[in-house]
Amino acid sequence: MNGIKAIGFDMDDTLYDRDLIYQSAYDLVTRYVVKSNVEFEKFNLVYQECSLVEYQKFMSGEKTFDEYQLDRFVDAFKELNIDIDIDQAKIFQAIYDYQKKHVQLRQFMEKILLDLVERDDIKIFLLTNGPGDNQRKKIKNLKLDKFFNDDEIFISGDLSVSKPDRKIFDYVSEKLNLDPSSIVYIGDNLENDVIGAIEAGWRAIYYDYEARNDNENKDIPTFSEDKDLYEYIMKQLEK
Repeated sequence: MNGIKAIGFDMDDTLYDRDLIYQSAYDLVTRYVVKSNVEFEKFNLVYQECSLVEYQKFMSGEKTFDEYQLDRFVDAFKELNIDIDIDQAKIFQAIYDYQKKHVQLRQFMEKILLDLVERDDIKIFLLTNGPGDNQRKKIKNLKLDKFFNDDEIFISGDLSVSKPDRKIFDYVSEKLNLDPSSIVYIGDNLENDVIGAIEAGWRAIYYDYEARNDNENKDIPTFSEDKDLYEYIMKQLEK
């Protein structure tokens, strides 16, 4: 990684597996609260789309944080022809919040952080989309504060701009006081993380943990296993 001065990380789905939390909450809700025969994988695809739509409404000021959180569940079930009320959505959110307290880093993502935090020649930082308070709770639960100082954590909800908007990448470059070409960013979302970073002049590594194989640019390092990603980064840093 010639010329690299900083390596940044997305958080949700990159440093930890968010789907494990959703599935655990979904299984409990559909067992005791909402009648549904829909497989989690199908629900999750719909839910992620609804969550993104509701998040954009929250960021634009159209909805409050609570409305964003609850409406994404209501909308997802509605898309699957299942009606739930706000009280049921609150139960889903409460179970999800409880499960988040027990979240853990992916094994080799933690190893990457452990190795990098000991280096003096590479800065590390966190750049994540989401409401500020919500993301900080995840950071605390994941114990990421032992790797990142406050000035190395960038949350879209605090900055009123989200990935893939170039403004957020430019802001981070400025705060790090680094040339964009000296920054590498690792993320699981091809559009938000990878393309967004590259268009801002950064380098990017695509963590395609779901093996979607949707990256047609062979020049972008792409990995579906965090172990392979770890080995790649360590080898590159040896050069």
